[in-house]
Amino acid sequence: MSVTRQFFIAPALMLAVAAAPAHAGARLPSDGGRPAVVLDEAQRLVETGQFRAAERAFRAIADRMKAEGKSPTIALRGVATTAYLRGDDRAAAQALDDLAASAAEFGDPETQVNALLDAALLYQGQHDQRAVTQRVACIRRLLESPVLSEATRQGIASRIVGQ
Repeated sequence: MSVTRQFFIAPALMLAVAAAPAHAGARLPSDGGRPAVVLDEAQRLVETGQFRAAERAFRAIADRMKAEGKSPTIALRGVATTAYLRGDDRAAAQALDDLAASAAEFGDPETQVNALLDAALLYQGQHDQRAVTQRVACIRRLLESPVLSEATRQGIASRIVGQ
């Protein structure tokens, strides 16, 4: 894994987790006798370079939140970021696809369009043009949404010019 990945992505994850609603860091019920998983514990795993463990923790949090009918945005972003930090761009892109789907389910087009763009960029790096084309088509449809802020619309559109 390159230092660049850690330098640019890890701070973004820390900001995302720090911005989580107060209830998001609350203890979740334990699973099968295991200790409860919490967002701040997953963040500590990232900070200490334990990316696989952090990814598993974020995935468990996301699964639990979804089962409880809550939006797992922060946790799914954590899954994607930790997969990326450990150099698994395919897993990171798939987690971003999960995030986009969840955002659509919870009525959050801003998160959805940003997750799709991030996934498209990762698929592009893997030379998966079919996956890129599919995501860009979804992004273009979302750019027509009246609920997207103009700043988001312009920022996304400027990044997909030529696709």
